[in-house]
Amino acid sequence: MLEIIKTRNNKEVIDAMIEGRQASVWSMIKHDREKINFDEDALIISEWGVSIKTHIFMNQMLDIDDDFAQVVNEVLYNELEKDNAEELLDLLEKYKYDIDREGYLCGSGYTYNETDYCSLDRDIVYHIFEHEGDPYALIQVHYGADARVGFGAMVCFKINDIDYFFDGMDYSIYNRETEEDYCKFDDNIDYDEKNKIWIDVISGNEVEFYTSANGF
Repeated sequence: MLEIIKTRNNKEVIDAMIEGRQASVWSMIKHDREKINFDEDALIISEWGVSIKTHIFMNQMLDIDDDFAQVVNEVLYNELEKDNAEELLDLLEKYKYDIDREGYLCGSGYTYNETDYCSLDRDIVYHIFEHEGDPYALIQVHYGADARVGFGAMVCFKINDIDYFFDGMDYSIYNRETEEDYCKFDDNIDYDEKNKIWIDVISGNEVEFYTSANGF
């Protein structure tokens, strides 16, 4: 994994994180595959609901082409026996790197437990910290096995914008006719089976979905 990280190619790294190690986690998935498509829309919209493609979100919000992120990944893969965010940050502090775990929106989370404001199609574990005032994240992608296991490789990225990082995990709903915004839990938003569209049931107008995972 470190050799892929050293390419500083965001898409190659994310592809490897999401798909590259599945064969070693689920032996049943040992097959050839096409690389993930990074040119598609982030939103998955169907009659069952809306979700956000994790690989599009990650490519938009994270940057592997950063000198300090590269340093962190070198330490992670060369000096730790297994992925452990706290041990890694402790080690970086021991090496006298400026690490702030209490900065703006810093902390750890698992999107599996954050369904009220996360609609990613693959869950991620994140550990956010700051280095010299800039936000960084240690990220692992969940493969879809039991929620407690089945995580891919940990990788450190610089976060492009910490507010949009969290905003881009979810989507908003917009009525172009009335210029009204809705939250995703609004009871007035429903799927029109006849016309195969999502509508505001009061006005009958079609609604649109958008997310900063597509750009900001």
